[in-house]
Amino acid sequence: HMQKYAGFFQGKILDDNSMKKNELAVRNLSGEVTGVCDGCNSCRANVPIPCYTCHHFRPFVDAPHKELRDHLLKRKERIMTDTNDATMSKTLDRTIMAVEEVLKKCETLKLQRRDRYE
Repeated sequence: HMQKYAGFFQGKILDDNSMKKNELAVRNLSGEVTGVCDGCNSCRANVPIPCYTCHHFRPFVDAPHKELRDHLLKRKERIMTDTNDATMSKTLDRTIMAVEEVLKKCETLKLQRRDRYE
């Protein structure tokens, strides 16, 4: 049933970890740069969680996106435990699926990169 969430990641994966002058670094919860934002400077989003569903986000192919996915899954579980409300616990599904998409696309790019250099 999670297939209905496909397509929530709207950005573009960056094959290298370079930033342009007008881009802002997007850091994960550990403070590591996981991508860039090429959007306007007025965004007040609670970075990095909403970034994964924003079309301005450009995640780095080699960044540790799995850590954020695992954090979100634990948070979802905690919401369910605390509230016992399935609807509340589903509020993170869209972002979790977007992070999953990023992970899959990064994996594909890494395989293509490896095949190119073998």
